[in-house]
Amino acid sequence: MKVIKQFEQLTVSGENIYHNADTKFYWNSISDANQAEIVPNSFENESKVKLYVPCCLPDHNKVVVCNSVGCYTGTQTYRYVGAPVISEFSPTSQKWGDEVTVKGNYFEDVTGVFVGETRVANHDWPSKRKLVFKVPHGIEEGLITIYTKVDEVTSTSELTGIRPPLNGTLINSPKYYNQSGLIDGKSLDLINRVSLQGINDNPVLVEGNNLSQINTTGLYFNVPEGVKKDSSIIIQNVTGSFVGGQYQSSVKEELNLGAKLDLKSPYIDSFDSNKGAYQQNIRFSGTNLEQSKILFKGYNDTYIEGPFVNSGEFHKTVSVPKNIKTAAVMASGIGGEYTGKHLSSQNFFPIPTIFHMPANWVVGETVSIKAFNASEIVKTVGVSGKNLRYGYRGKFFVSNPESTVEGPDYFGYVTVDNSELSQNVQGFTRITAVANSVMIGEGRAFLLASADSPERPVISNLDSDLNNSYTYKNLDTLMYSTPVNISGKTPSVLGVSKPTSAISGQVDVSGKYFLPLTGVELYSNTESKIIPRSSLSAIGAYKIGIIPSGNASTYESPNYISMKIEDFNFTGKVGQFRILKP
Repeated sequence: MKVIKQFEQLTVSGENIYHNADTKFYWNSISDANQAEIVPNSFENESKVKLYVPCCLPDHNKVVVCNSVGCYTGTQTYRYVGAPVISEFSPTSQKWGDEVTVKGNYFEDVTGVFVGETRVANHDWPSKRKLVFKVPHGIEEGLITIYTKVDEVTSTSELTGIRPPLNGTLINSPKYYNQSGLIDGKSLDLINRVSLQGINDNPVLVEGNNLSQINTTGLYFNVPEGVKKDSSIIIQNVTGSFVGGQYQSSVKEELNLGAKLDLKSPYIDSFDSNKGAYQQNIRFSGTNLEQSKILFKGYNDTYIEGPFVNSGEFHKTVSVPKNIKTAAVMASGIGGEYTGKHLSSQNFFPIPTIFHMPANWVVGETVSIKAFNASEIVKTVGVSGKNLRYGYRGKFFVSNPESTVEGPDYFGYVTVDNSELSQNVQGFTRITAVANSVMIGEGRAFLLASADSPERPVISNLDSDLNNSYTYKNLDTLMYSTPVNISGKTPSVLGVSKPTSAISGQVDVSGKYFLPLTGVELYSNTESKIIPRSSLSAIGAYKIGIIPSGNASTYESPNYISMKIEDFNFTGKVGQFRILKP
């Protein structure tokens, strides 16, 4: 949408725009009141002409052209900006430094606001019909004049300025935290507090020993850490008293100096997430961060710079580097005037990121996983996906935490090797794990940071314990991209307690690799009957017995199961047992 401004000349392009008495232009609709004034001698090659933009058009407009043949409405829509108009302002009397609201129209592209001959330092126009400014110091009376890129307008009545009881000017602005600024003015002996803006625009109060007065005309104030780099400065006269044993203070008098601090010190106030994975973008908020490096604590206690993503006046976004550990984050000035360092008040917790692992795992066998930012992990490996043992999707811990044993499906170990990190900060952590029999199926793997989970998680509660963790909330983006397929070894039957049996009664079958079974089949050439795992006779809580053999892995130990022959409903005389796996 093209903007047109009052008093300007608008060039209209088209075809068959003839320079004769029949050619007329209109704004929006055909009527004498809406006829547009053509700029003399502006017709060009029957394709262009210029029109004067008049006063008081609607917000949105189209041009209509007519000749003896007919009329045509252009497709271009023009947004109209007129000369500024002041209808009223309030209050009509106001203290220096306080706000006056002007109502009218076309307060767009304001280039300046004056009260009398004094230019207003700060003004804002939240809408084209409203403008707000602060009364300049020293104003007694004056007309309000508003300048825009279109025109200017002056109020018909004067604004009366009211002298405040005190005033002040910042004449020495500190560059760094813990330096002092100097205010020159009048009646500064009344001032017992200076209010500055914190990073989040909350007040930072300077008082007591951090203020030093020079008679009535000068005041030193110390700038503490956490003040916004261009903070405003408000001097205050604060009074208070004890009410009901509680001290209550109130601001009796205050003055905004209008000046801004020009701090060069870096400062980290907060970050949008205190946890993140390798190459994840983290936004840091504070001051002078665009002039600082963001440094994370490396595994070997050096600092590693977060790669730059973008920055603004009060923020900087970097991506999480590799092989860092839990620690405060440092903002370090890049040099020149921007010097100094600042450590964040909160720690950043790196989330492990898998970058290499085998695509196929076998239960009971060792797998090797390479990961970044994994020096501080819980010794467990998780997989989210479909478990064929149970026939549903979920999150499963396929290698259990160290020293935690909860049934025969959980076994093995997890080791964390950081030797590559000790030698090279660009290295990686190697995780060696034994896949247990909790899951047979396909899914995507993930690791758990110690800071994001219980210190010594219990297997049976791990899923619920982690529901509110960063990892679980962001699991889709934190899992390894390539799916892993976990398979079990082929079950084998080694013996049957009753090779010859009646059609009823108990029979035990022994063998290996029974742990992940889904059922038992009794079959012949003509018949097949299956008992699902859930219907097997109970042997402890897991339906499967473990024959002690001295094996460290229960998966490699001999197994046995108990069944009732009558549960098969097998009608044949001869059959064989088969262990069914996922």
